[in-house]
Amino acid sequence: GWHGTTNQEIWDNLHKFKVTGVELNKYISDHKGSLPVVSYMKYKPSEHAGLIPVIQVNLRLNDTKSFSQFVSVMTKSADNMKNYLNDFQYVDNAKTITLAGRQAFYFSAKFNMLTKNSDTIKARSRTYAVPIGDKFLQINFTDGPNEDCSKLFDSLVKTIKFN
Repeated sequence: GWHGTTNQEIWDNLHKFKVTGVELNKYISDHKGSLPVVSYMKYKPSEHAGLIPVIQVNLRLNDTKSFSQFVSVMTKSADNMKNYLNDFQYVDNAKTITLAGRQAFYFSAKFNMLTKNSDTIKARSRTYAVPIGDKFLQINFTDGPNEDCSKLFDSLVKTIKFN
């Protein structure tokens, strides 16, 4: 019952052609370094005020040469979120995990966001980053204390598979 907000047109076009790694990297770069693969929202924004739980998968470039270097870069990136999100706090500290048989980086956090009306919305996010060669998948699950989707997110993580 969630609402998909995919970049289906992008993927349809990419699947029509044989795209080289270099071409895909340029395409990702042209999209500010992050290409949305799929996104689902629990509610339509036009029909719901406040926090809308979201599941989002992005394809991003990976410039690191090793998993330990990837973890270091991702840890710094996660720590920098304190500069952009009000009251950012780790729920689960940044760590390495195995996700669907692959090494991955994971953390969860809670933070506050201000709306256009200066209302405060409490949010939580789980982030999984899975390096795959010169790219990585970033998988985010976002909800809040008043809109707890933890059980759904837990079950979805168990269904992730990589080819």
